[in-house]
Amino acid sequence: MAEDEVPPATDTPAMDASPAIDLAETGASISLPLDPFLAFPGVDPAEISVLIVGGLGRGIALSAGVDNGDGTATLLAQDVSPEAGLRMRFPAGATGPHTFAITAISNDGHVKTGSLTMEPGLASVEDNLVFEVEAPVSLDEGRRAGFPLAIGFAAGLNRMVGDLELTLGGIPRAVHPTGGAPLGDGRWRLMDADLAGLSLVVPAGQGPFQATLIADARGQSGGRILVERRVLVGLAGRSVLDPAIGAAPPTQPEPPAAPPVVAARTAPLAPPPAPAPAAPPPMPDSPLYRHAR
Repeated sequence: MAEDEVPPATDTPAMDASPAIDLAETGASISLPLDPFLAFPGVDPAEISVLIVGGLGRGIALSAGVDNGDGTATLLAQDVSPEAGLRMRFPAGATGPHTFAITAISNDGHVKTGSLTMEPGLASVEDNLVFEVEAPVSLDEGRRAGFPLAIGFAAGLNRMVGDLELTLGGIPRAVHPTGGAPLGDGRWRLMDADLAGLSLVVPAGQGPFQATLIADARGQSGGRILVERRVLVGLAGRSVLDPAIGAAPPTQPEPPAAPPVVAARTAPLAPPPAPAPAAPPPMPDSPLYRHAR
């Protein structure tokens, strides 16, 4: 085994294009993550104050913003923040691509127009994406640790999914994956061949960090969604390969046995018997008195 080689993660889901459950056939509504800024490549979201999404047909709605009642919805900055998790909902049975006109109004009043295509069939990317980290293994006699990563799709991908790009991010400079191509800024592009046995090689003393995985999926008809997953690598508050990590918890000495408990008496002890009273002296007219006399 090479010095950077780490035992592969167990039960890693395969990244294949086998058919998955089509949500359009289950009777459930379909929800997709929506990033309206995909309609404006190169635009800084911080420069946009208002977005207007048009083309919202019957049964299609956004999870935030104001419905204008005319097939459009207005979004403000708080509606499109990463924390808001903006989504577009389609009715059950929705199929095929849907294109929406998007208008962006900048902070200084400039207007930009664009469009974004959404495909309900891309829901399988979000539903099945797996990104997990397993317990570390020691490398180089404890000088480094390998964290196996499980990346894949639990039930395959819908047949409508076309191109798919996976990007690993949030990786510190001292850390590197065992596969992938560096993109800079702690990001690595992953190909299908990189996923089998993929691990993060982390030097001893590295504090915990949050790794991200972004799946950029494009549909057969031009739709596009971004799906993000996050995992914590290492233990919060401890550096990697801390002696306490992976060690069995220290055994606590057993407490000394408690002294036997004496059962309380159910009734008080009887008092000692009182001494019998002394006999009175004989009276003068009694026979004993006369006999003594």
